[in-house]
Amino acid sequence: MRPKSMLLLALALGCGLVASIGISQVMDKRSKQTGPAAPETESIYVALSDINLGDTISAEMLELQDWPKDKIQPGAVREIDEVVGRKPRTKIYQGDPILEAKLVSADAPDAPSEQIPPGYRTFAVKVTEEAGTAGLARAGDRVDVQLFVKKDERKNIPETKVHTILENVRVFAVDQVFRRGTEQEEGGMIAKTITLVITPRESSMLNLAAGVGDIRLVLRNPDDELASEESEVTMEDLFANSSKADESAERGETEDEGEEKSGLA
Repeated sequence: MRPKSMLLLALALGCGLVASIGISQVMDKRSKQTGPAAPETESIYVALSDINLGDTISAEMLELQDWPKDKIQPGAVREIDEVVGRKPRTKIYQGDPILEAKLVSADAPDAPSEQIPPGYRTFAVKVTEEAGTAGLARAGDRVDVQLFVKKDERKNIPETKVHTILENVRVFAVDQVFRRGTEQEEGGMIAKTITLVITPRESSMLNLAAGVGDIRLVLRNPDDELASEESEVTMEDLFANSSKADESAERGETEDEGEEKSGLA
């Protein structure tokens, strides 16, 4: 092949290579510019920070974020009014979407623990028909708490006595009923436990008392706020009162006899 022909062939090959590279770069650039189609998104609420069980959800705990539609789970909350003021069924972690299934129903009653006043505790007392107000106590009623102890020298209890530990204590629940119902719903119910609302110190006192003797409840009028004059009654007091009653009865009989004799005279 002549040198001139070889030169032309080499030039043609070079031009073809340059053109091929140019076309490839243009196509690659166009491909990068167009790219895959952006996914369709929708705004949902997510937790801005951890939301613990029992927390009341506020607007400050939430953030509205755009999520790909194909990643959104059923029941995702899209309106803030649907979630504010409600409570989670379980802990919701930061960044998790707020789902209807994770929320307590808006019309669900408050949990019993949420009814306990701040600074107070509940204490359950096992009761019988005789020692538990005979089935008359209802949630919201007031009772006095008494401790009955028998004489026991081994426990340094020198005499049998009844001591009133607490007065005017509110009944939190009767068995598992912590809301006062109608008389028809509650009538005839003999409770096994009565739960009281008391302070932490009073709770410690009742725990100690339970290890010494029997705790008994005495129902009282909720409007009666007067403290009892005597907090402790012993066997001596019991028999002393009995003797006084006998003496009063004898005096009454003597007076009656005297009046009868005077009438005959």
